[in-house]
Order: sequence, then C-alpha cells, then structure tokens
Amino acid sequence: MFNPRNPLLTDVALLLLRLVVGVVFIYHGGQELFGKPWFDGMGMAGFTDILRGLQIPNPVLMAWLAAISEFAGGTLVLIGFFTRLAAIPLIVTMGMAIYHVHPDQFSGKDGMEFPLTLGVVLVAILLSGPGRFSFDRLVWPTLQRRRAQRQFKAQTRAEIEAEAARDKKP
Repeated sequence: MFNPRNPLLTDVALLLLRLVVGVVFIYHGGQELFGKPWFDGMGMAGFTDILRGLQIPNPVLMAWLAAISEFAGGTLVLIGFFTRLAAIPLIVTMGMAIYHVHPDQFSGKDGMEFPLTLGVVLVAILLSGPGRFSFDRLVWPTLQRRRAQRQFKAQTRAEIEAEAARDKKP
C-alpha cells in the first residue's frame, strides 16, 4: 500500500529531483563552457557578450563563475556529493538570472518561471539534504565514524594515562 510517509519514497523523490536538476545544470553550463561541439551552445565568448549586453559588472569573470558553477555544481548535485554546498552558488546564479535576465515577465520565452523553479528546487535540496541515494550519505557517515573512533581512542588513552599518574603518586 502507498504510504506517503515512507522514508524510502522521500529518498527516491530527492534522487529524482537531483538527477533532473543536475542534468539541466550540466547541460546549460556545458553550453556556456564548451559551446557548439558538445552542447550546442554559444560558448564563453557568446555568454560573456550576453552578460556584457546586460551591463553585468566584470562580465568575463561573471561568465566564468556562472558557467563553472552550473557545470561543476550540476555534477555535484547529480551525484549527491557536497550537495548542500554545491546548491548555494547555483541558487545565487538562478537569483541573478531572475533579477538581471528575466525581471519583467513570469512566463514565455523571456520568463522567469524556469530559473525560479530551478532555484526553489535547489533551496528544497539545500534544506532537505541529498537523501539516502547519494555519495554524501555514503562518505560522511564513514568519516564521522572514523573520527568518533579516533576521539574515543584518544579519550581512553588520556584516561589510562591519568589513572597511571594517580597510581604513581604516594
């Protein structure tokens, strides 16, 4: 029977969101970074010209930051690695797209609904985390367990040394 409170369903839903949003950002960032040969896009020169036309300060730097954020951030969101951290520059990039590129119209060719949707989905992923089916879930518990084991060993060693020091006193 369908149970909407089933944690497995939540994790599957988060996986689907990450996969779709990750692919969208990889493709869009690839259009900006690599242009026509791979992603049928304008490349960095074309993207920089668009930002220059929008009077974005330092358009070359901003173009590189946006393109790398989208391509690398999309990859990290897709695989669920450093997911929350990767979502932040993507959210900022979507905010900038809404404010500078699509400020006057909600829907249509120049509408803000697509970057708004991507931004809101990224905020949801940021708040909820990547879910069970992610590299974050695989890597971080192992690192936390190892750190806890080292701390336990250090604390035990300190207690043994303190006990030995007390036994030496007359």
